[in-house]
Amino acid sequence: IGLGMARAFVAAGLKVAIADINEAALDAARAAVPGLGAAVRLDVTKAADWAAAVDGVEAALGPVEILCNNAGVAQGRFADGRNTDVAEMPEALWRLVLEVNATGTFLGARTVVPRMLARGAGGHVVNTASTGGLMAPGGMAAYCASKFAVVGLSESLRAELAPAGIGVSVLCPG
Repeated sequence: IGLGMARAFVAAGLKVAIADINEAALDAARAAVPGLGAAVRLDVTKAADWAAAVDGVEAALGPVEILCNNAGVAQGRFADGRNTDVAEMPEALWRLVLEVNATGTFLGARTVVPRMLARGAGGHVVNTASTGGLMAPGGMAAYCASKFAVVGLSESLRAELAPAGIGVSVLCPG
């Protein structure tokens, strides 16, 4: 999804930066998206990483006008193929899924939105959730909780930011 967004934005003539925690994924993205403006390492669960990444991108490409919070992890299954039901879910898995999917989205908005507001020129935030943020099948509690959080965050942000001309969309693939 992120590469598709990057390709579309580059094709539209925008300056585009992508971020990933994985250097190999960044290298692959650089090769896959000709015209990419920047590719930066970012752990979306760390506020300091967000600040450094956005500072670097803005220094290289100018103000962030469109933020796409697209990082995410799936909940996964046990080695035998069973879903990770709540009764057996390791706490570390719960925390990882919520930190990346929900907290990472919050930190991205919290880093970029104040800059958009200060410029007074509008902008747009796109948060990737999932159909798992609209309905919750069994065996997907952490993933669905995180994606429901992204939907709720997006709806609240939309109401907060509309008066400033900053749009907010939530993408629910699936």
